[in-house]
Amino acid sequence: MSYEIFRTQIVAQLPENPTREDFLRIMDEAAQNYDFTRKETALTVYGQIPEAVRLYVASKAVENCAKGTLTGYTQVLCAFFDKVRKPVQEVTQNDVRLYLAWYMSTRNVQGSTIDRIRRVLNGFWAWCIDEDLAVKNPVKRIEEVKTQKKKLRGLLPMELEYMRSACENDRERALLEFMYSTGCRVSEVANMTLSCVDFHESTVEVIQGKGNKDRTTFLNAKATVAVQAYLAGRRYASEYLFNSTRAPGGRITTKAIEDLISDIASRVADKLKIKVTPHTLRRTTATIAWHNGMPIEQIRIMLGHAKLETTMRYINFDYSDVKSNHAKFVA
Repeated sequence: MSYEIFRTQIVAQLPENPTREDFLRIMDEAAQNYDFTRKETALTVYGQIPEAVRLYVASKAVENCAKGTLTGYTQVLCAFFDKVRKPVQEVTQNDVRLYLAWYMSTRNVQGSTIDRIRRVLNGFWAWCIDEDLAVKNPVKRIEEVKTQKKKLRGLLPMELEYMRSACENDRERALLEFMYSTGCRVSEVANMTLSCVDFHESTVEVIQGKGNKDRTTFLNAKATVAVQAYLAGRRYASEYLFNSTRAPGGRITTKAIEDLISDIASRVADKLKIKVTPHTLRRTTATIAWHNGMPIEQIRIMLGHAKLETTMRYINFDYSDVKSNHAKFVA
């Protein structure tokens, strides 16, 4: 069963038409959560994992959790039980505390990583209690790991214009304008097909986004013009909105999108005060939309967030915003 889990994690993350670099990168990322030992000619991955782990991940799959989320749950739970080596019912609060302390000291990770592990373990045992697979939750009384959260921000309007000026071809312009206008996640852009885009209505159907939830977002005038120009000049036919240059009929990979955005930003690095990633563009979309008067609940729907609190973290609020609105609304 352990090898099957390891293999499933890798397959779930492979893009279509993977390159050797894609395969090695995903293998390296997955292997960080395993201990490998040689046994004759065989490769052993982990020890005996409780059946409850498989059932828990399966139940989350039925709930339409994203593949990446399921992979994360599997990695955390397999690593925990491989180290602790106790049945679900016998794990104690001290077992969990000692494991978290050991993980932090040996992996040199931040508190946010440890708290993510704590949350996964807590969710697992809460499920086990509901399913009568355990009587007590050993994680329930372990407090949240406090961390100093970085304040991430999107591009300022002037910085966005510098990014636009740095685009060198139709493909780069189309990608930048599409991501800014729609606020799509990088994985959603990579999987976007031509059939999802309606230029007449300026709408984009995001199919099976994060959490397997569909939504509609929109193209502004700049994005419409840029994407149409890119498609008109594209040399190869493809069902995908942004195709791969290595496998022209296939889709672009998330890594390729990240590299393109990074390349554009590098040309105007002296004009930018932050590192620009595809996720930076999502924050930019949220912040500029809010500053221009779009209600935050509508921004939440556009970005595909389940909770309003998540959207709140995307928007760059500052003191001047609060002060000017106070003068306007609290008169």
